[in-house]
Amino acid sequence: MPSSYPAQRLDDILENIGRIREYTNGMDLTNFIADRKTADAVERCFQRISEAALKLGDRYDADYPDLDLAALRGFGNVLRHDYDSVQPVLLWGFVRDRLEPMESMARIELEKLTRELEQKNKLLENLANIDGLTEINNHRFFQNFLDQEINRSIRNERTISILLADIDHFKKFNDTYGHQTGDFILKEFCRVCKESIREYDLIARYGGEEFIFVLPETEPGEAKIVAEKIRSEVENFTFDDGESVYKVTISIGVASARPSGRDFKKNEFIGLADEALYQAKGSGRNRVAMYSSNKKKKWFNF
Repeated sequence: MPSSYPAQRLDDILENIGRIREYTNGMDLTNFIADRKTADAVERCFQRISEAALKLGDRYDADYPDLDLAALRGFGNVLRHDYDSVQPVLLWGFVRDRLEPMESMARIELEKLTRELEQKNKLLENLANIDGLTEINNHRFFQNFLDQEINRSIRNERTISILLADIDHFKKFNDTYGHQTGDFILKEFCRVCKESIREYDLIARYGGEEFIFVLPETEPGEAKIVAEKIRSEVENFTFDDGESVYKVTISIGVASARPSGRDFKKNEFIGLADEALYQAKGSGRNRVAMYSSNKKKKWFNF
């Protein structure tokens, strides 16, 4: 069950338990009775603990009935309003019998809060980095990932390759079969593609029916082989939604580079893959095209 206890109240309980332990360290009942200053300090700590317990609410009582927190709160009220009538032996009994279970309860609830916070942070991270439909990484994550891999390629003097893929005639497919079927194709397409790349490669949704792959430490010839493998796998895959079966093809543009420093332009690099994709489409679709140009850039590795 998720914890709904305010973390500050739990921290108050743990902090004052720690103080009570510090005040009474090495003491027995006789010493405690004789030391009014320590008893006064412990009394103030119990007041704070009882106030924190009061603000945690009724569920607190239901979850931890053995602690008899109602009695603790009542005792705190007595301490607050008529301390002189409280015998030190009664206060010592609370010190001896209540601290450990109270501390255990507070730590358990703080651990629950920590786990809940971690889960919420993970959910927020997924919302920021994952495409809601296909459940692969989104364009934002791709941009950050590519920045990191380009910097790593510069440090290690390695080649990096990217593939830009587009599902052929997808608008016509959507118009013919409907957007729900189109969404099914996109999700299945991503599943098929993920099985064709390495664990440390990236597939991300670039936009609409376009998808981009980042292949670290991959030479142009190797990138072309990967692209052809992906193209072939998609062409030969039967997309079956339980009611009908469908066939689709893709076109892929490939660009490779060995970045050499600040002169390397990420957006230009992506643009090269886009040009190659345009070549693949212009050549009849359902094919792979490698970027080529007479205007050779010094940071581009052919």
